[in-house]
Amino acid sequence: MTPLRLIILIVGIVLIAVIYFWETIRQRRQQRKQTVNPSFSEQAYSGIRNTTGYDTDSDYADALSKLNQTLSETKRNAEFAPTDIISRGSNAERFHNITAQHEPEIRDLFAPLREDSPAAARQEDTNYRDVDDSQIITMHITALPTRVFNGNDILDAVNDVGLEFGEMNIFHHYGIGDMQSHRPLFSLTDMFEPGNFDLARLDQHNTRGLTLFFSLPVRVDSQVVFELMLNTAQRLAKRLGGEIRGSEHNLLDDAQITAIRNKINEHGQR
Repeated sequence: MTPLRLIILIVGIVLIAVIYFWETIRQRRQQRKQTVNPSFSEQAYSGIRNTTGYDTDSDYADALSKLNQTLSETKRNAEFAPTDIISRGSNAERFHNITAQHEPEIRDLFAPLREDSPAAARQEDTNYRDVDDSQIITMHITALPTRVFNGNDILDAVNDVGLEFGEMNIFHHYGIGDMQSHRPLFSLTDMFEPGNFDLARLDQHNTRGLTLFFSLPVRVDSQVVFELMLNTAQRLAKRLGGEIRGSEHNLLDDAQITAIRNKINEHGQR
């Protein structure tokens, strides 16, 4: 056998061996994939999400379905007891800046409505009416993946932004500076059942999300209330390291903010 034929033979044997081993490895990998329970990954992931608290659409739907009942109870409730709130100049200035476009209304923000005014009549008609989804303005502050909000951190954050613990064991915002009301402008709940907070056990309270909300109509400028709630949501999200989401659970963007403002404006013109 000539040296050339010998070299060709050796190269051929090596190529055959490489192809054989490659096919063997590929088949073994394929067999391993086929022997795994096809539903295992989905079940395991579902279990992880349920036990660690990663967000799901069903979780959000269940949590938000409780808001109507909460809002109806709020509507039917008598006047909340007056609350002493410390006025902070910096907060008042910030509120003024974000609502500068509403300056004419701000002056009389909490002035009582005249009994014979159309606005007062509309308010009287809706005080004890069940609240539907179209009347609820909501924002959600959700934790980042693999994270939760701890109760102590929540308490520190809500204190920083002027929310106060009160009726129904949830937090309420009564306004800032010299512009305050005896009734909440908007409120904050846990997104998930039971939705309220136990201050005595707050260190054991962990949640994936918080909800800020108010219902239309209100006895003050709704646009001003929304701007204050938006500002509060932004500060809470920054303080807690979370994300702000709209009513459809998508990250809140400028388009959604504009849509909410338009919705409030249209409701006020009814």
